[in-house]
This record gives sequence, C-alpha cells and structure tokens, in this order.
Amino acid sequence: MARFDKIGRTTGIFQSRNALPDIVKKTGRMKVAPGVICDTYDFVNTNAKDLGIVIVAADAKTPRQLVLNGILTLEDHISGNATLRIEKPNGHKMRCRFRDGLAREAIAVEIGEIMQWRAKSDLTFGEVCYPPYRDGRYENLPD
Repeated sequence: MARFDKIGRTTGIFQSRNALPDIVKKTGRMKVAPGVICDTYDFVNTNAKDLGIVIVAADAKTPRQLVLNGILTLEDHISGNATLRIEKPNGHKMRCRFRDGLAREAIAVEIGEIMQWRAKSDLTFGEVCYPPYRDGRYENLPD
C-alpha cells in the first residue's frame, strides 16, 4: 500500500509490481544508456504525474543527470542492489544504498540536483515525475 509523506506525496508505490496494471497504462519503452532501459507509463486517474520503471543491468549505471525542471522527481527502489548518488547545488553529496529486502521511502530529487544510479546487481527502480516527463527535464552530464 502507498505511504504518504508530510505534504501528501505518494511514496513507496512500487512495493508490489502486481498492482501496477490497476493504476497505470504502459505507453512505451526506451533505451536510456548501455544496460539501461525504461518502460514508461501514464497514471490512469491523473495527468499530474507519470511513471518510468527503469531496468539496469548488473554493473551498469544510469547517466549522471542534472534536473533542470519539473516540480518533483521521486526515485523509488523496487529490486536489486544499488546506490543512488545525489549531488546538491551546494556541493553536498548524498549516497543512498538499496538492497533487496530492505524497504526505504522514495527519494525526492529536486531542480538543480544531480542524480545517478549504479547497479551492483540487476536493478529495477521507479521514477515518478511531477508534472509528467518531457524532453529537457534532465541534462546528461559526463561522469
């Protein structure tokens, strides 16, 4: 079941992938980088957000991305062992480690922050974009 943070944003919605068909409709699939693909979904009852289910092969990583626009981006671990690195505009770096069987709240990534997932094993994570993703939301940066 979904949890809600202090301001009412849904977090933890990916704890059961079996529930996804009831709340979303698949809209496509794209190759993001070597070893990284993203299945895209629209939420059935709202156009305020959308969903990407990202699959990352073991030892692969997502592009290092600067968030340029949008209200909020939520990163939520589904399965696998991985690290999500977030760099704040002030230079502070945060490292969130995820493991199978260890539930965590979704991580909010805001405009001006840089994020990158690194998979230690096959990884699946969800990304909810408020408002829905559009080209130009992220800028891919060099490692």
